[in-house]
Amino acid sequence: MTRGIGDFAALERDLLAALKHDGARWLEQLLNDPALPGQHPQGLVDEEDYGPRPKAVLLTLGWIILRRPCLYAPSAGRAAFLWTALWDWWTATRPRSCAGSGK
Repeated sequence: MTRGIGDFAALERDLLAALKHDGARWLEQLLNDPALPGQHPQGLVDEEDYGPRPKAVLLTLGWIILRRPCLYAPSAGRAAFLWTALWDWWTATRPRSCAGSGK
């Protein structure tokens, strides 16, 4: 007797959720790798580690949430994220398309 997959839509939904979760964690590890060039510059003297902060990112698989390290400098009144420059470069160099735009 052969058994079918059953609810294929549920299986596909679960697979997509697993890919997004595991892919987000892998991408976080890659972006936060100390061996990645230019990602860990010398900070200001009074910068404090404020822990990871969320960043929503739209990928082909859909939206994912990445956690990125945050450093806060009270004297400058600003927060710095270690891989913001890399992410800005990446998104600026990727081709953009909109559904239904005909492009």
